[in-house]
Amino acid sequence: MIVTKAYNAGMIARNPFADYHPKKTTKERGYFIESELPALMNHKFAFEGYGKVRDMFVFSCFTGMAHADVKGLTQEMIQRSFDGDLWIVKNRQKTDTPFKIKLCDITKRIIARYKREVAGTNLVLPVPDIAYCNRVLKKIAAEVGIDETITYHCARHTFATMMLTLGADLYTTSKLLGHTDVKMTQVYAKIINRKKDEAVNLVNGLFD
Repeated sequence: MIVTKAYNAGMIARNPFADYHPKKTTKERGYFIESELPALMNHKFAFEGYGKVRDMFVFSCFTGMAHADVKGLTQEMIQRSFDGDLWIVKNRQKTDTPFKIKLCDITKRIIARYKREVAGTNLVLPVPDIAYCNRVLKKIAAEVGIDETITYHCARHTFATMMLTLGADLYTTSKLLGHTDVKMTQVYAKIINRKKDEAVNLVNGLFD
């Protein structure tokens, strides 16, 4: 900063901004609400590339996986359990934390949809790079009629809020996300509590 350099050089007697500390603001974490996700999943895109990005995003919405983890998902990471169910078993790329989640019907269908496209590779899905995904997601949101900025990371937030809304406890949700500390997951619990509060407030004055 120019003023700081001037003060350090002795050009001014004091730094007028020395006691100024800007307030930190906490940005609301983006996520899809119950009505938005089906609208996104069922929308028919004219451009095939939009549909692919949508599918990768939806895959993350139902697994809680970050873009890098889906992009790096390989065939040997899909393992069949003793009861016949398919699970993703890997370590998160960002934190190297063990991560394990069962594939649901939606994620199985997405994998099957792109099986031919990834044939000859060891990859599970043909995931475009993050910059391209984020550019397309903005266009997708506008086309579907979602009035907010969407990035790929919103998928993890959607997964977390969805799990807690459906009744999963905080500890289990934390493990499903691959968080290293349950405190990292508590922000989603606050969102759910606020949603519950808003729901109860809807009945205030209803029978006055």
